[in-house]
Amino acid sequence: MLEYALSFYQEYTRIFYILIAIVVLLEGPIIILTLTILSPQLGIGIPFLFFLSLFGDFGGDLLHFLLGKYGEKLFPNKRRSGAKSPTFQKLTKTIDNYPLLEKLIIIKYTPPITSIGLIYLGVSKVKMFDFIKKDFPLCLLSTIVVIYIGFYFGQYFNTKANFGWLIFGIGLGILTTITLSRLIGKFLLKKIYKQHSKS
Repeated sequence: MLEYALSFYQEYTRIFYILIAIVVLLEGPIIILTLTILSPQLGIGIPFLFFLSLFGDFGGDLLHFLLGKYGEKLFPNKRRSGAKSPTFQKLTKTIDNYPLLEKLIIIKYTPPITSIGLIYLGVSKVKMFDFIKKDFPLCLLSTIVVIYIGFYFGQYFNTKANFGWLIFGIGLGILTTITLSRLIGKFLLKKIYKQHSKS
């Protein structure tokens, strides 16, 4: 599978980059981590992967936000059935009185509500400039973490002789990224909720 991906990249470079750009918008961190680990094999520069990762993370967030902001105008006959769901009701009750940055942290580090939460921010009349100003640094931080982990594991496992070690490195890198993300999220959420429980 990995050998096929490498040969596809070599033969159809442009198509490869187009597909990657689309996939990164859908599931950015895992794809970027894998590409960063494989970058010595593919000959892809780290700066390019950095900007691709940032594009995927921030671009995905912005698309969700814009869907909430302009979705009703684009689809006037579409009912907001999700607005009555328990998940949506719990989300709005939890974050309505929080500052925008804290709202974004809660939304981005609580995977079940990430998509609906970003859409809700668009619906709730948050200004686009304010959203960009608060969301972009969070995306930048997550991009740095993913690229660093991918680069570290790539430097180590690309020195191994066979693809088995490389695949193991990719799996270990993904596990490390998920674990670290959860630990960071848990720490930030605990700090936010503790601060608001005192007020």
